[in-house]
Formats: sequence, structure tokens, C-alpha cells
Amino acid sequence: MTPATQTAASEKPDGPSELLLDVRDLDTGYGEIQVLHGINLQVAPGECVAVLGVNGAGKSTLLSTLAGLVPPWKGKVFFQGDDVTGAPSHRLRRRGIGLVSERRDLFPTLTVEENLRCGCVPFGGTHGKKADARIEQATELFPVLRERREQMAGTLSGGEQQMLAIARALAGDVQLLLLDEPSLGLSPIIVDLIYERLHAMKEQRLSMVLVEQHVDRALEMAGHGYVMDLGRVVAAGRAQELRDSRQLETVYMGA
Repeated sequence: MTPATQTAASEKPDGPSELLLDVRDLDTGYGEIQVLHGINLQVAPGECVAVLGVNGAGKSTLLSTLAGLVPPWKGKVFFQGDDVTGAPSHRLRRRGIGLVSERRDLFPTLTVEENLRCGCVPFGGTHGKKADARIEQATELFPVLRERREQMAGTLSGGEQQMLAIARALAGDVQLLLLDEPSLGLSPIIVDLIYERLHAMKEQRLSMVLVEQHVDRALEMAGHGYVMDLGRVVAAGRAQELRDSRQLETVYMGA
């Protein structure tokens, strides 16, 4: 396992790299309250990376910062070798970074299809052959959404809403999918279905950063993982190594 202190930004080469995402010494917060402290995180093309930690560890803030919703205070974020530090969310969306928040952020009074078409907005509009093709491809993993095309999103079940949130992100030609608690509030059967689809995306080499309270699920998905506590990365390494680490036990059990 690689201790977090050994992934310092000073040890990384400057300029473009083969990494899809390279986060270096990232600090941020809200108002005068600092939430993230010196976060270093890397995602290779086609890799799923898990971010673990108890509630309040800063995981959602990290994803929101990577998606351009929270401005960084310090540090650098490189995406596909380009410095995108502080870029607004709409520009990062065009670059291919898609966020599925724990709130899902659907438009409840719009239909399933209208929500899906909203995912195409950053890429030239909601209609036309390209948008139709993106929506068709995004719903291949979730056929139930095709049956619900004309249904209002707010009337869907929790599991169907989660599927719609993921499909909407995929409709935007996503290169890096940021997933915040995709199993939150769902029944075990639906969680199984969601993770079955996530594994299919992984097999298609879609890169993901996965925040998840179900540690076993996350580490089964991920090649590497990061453990956060109080806004800091306290452990990082291969998923199997983290599964057996004392740092993980300490964070979750207070041992």
C-alpha cells in the first residue's frame, strides 16, 4: 500500500502525462471553512478509483471540486494532461467530466427523455441525430428508461431515478464519471442491478471515481482506492491492499 504522504505533488512530473486525471495538493472549502487539505489523487484511462471514508470526510466536496462546482483554493487539477484548475462546470462537462451527485439532481417535472436530452446540451443541443444517438447509447445499459421515456422523472422509483441520473451523464460523451453514493437509499436488489451496470461500464473502459459507503462494493469495482478522513487522504493503494489495511479499520471503526 502507498501511504498518502508518498503521493506528494512534488514527486509527479510537470506537464502532460498518461494519466486521465491528476490531482495535486488540492485545498478547498466553503467560506472560511477549509474542507480539503492537500488532496493527491490519480486516475488512469479506463480505471475505476474508489474514494472511501465516513460521512463528513470531504468526499462529496472532492467530487464537486473536480466537476467545477466548488472552486479550488490551492493546488492543481490536470485532465488529459491539461491544466483545468478552476475551470467552470460547463467547460469541464464539455471536456467529458460528468458528475452523478448523491441528490441525482434530476428535473422532476420533465420526462425521462427530456432529462436525457439535457445531458446533450453541452454538446450542441438537445435534438438532432447526434443527440438521438447519444441517448440511445446511454439507455442501452438501462432498458427500463426506454419504456419510461414519456414518464415524469419525479414519478420514477428511487432506483429508476438513479439509472436516469447515470444515463444522463453518459449521454454527454462522458470520459470520466464521478459517482457520489450510487447505492444511497436503494434496495439490495436495485443496488445489485446498478453495480452490474457499473461493471459493464468498467468493461467498456469508462474511467470512474466512485464514492461509496459500501466498502466491499467499491473495492470490488476499483483498481485503486483512497481513504479520506477529515478532508485528508490518510491511505492510498491497490484495492486489495486497502481492504486489509489498518488505516481503513481505523477510519471506519475508530480502532
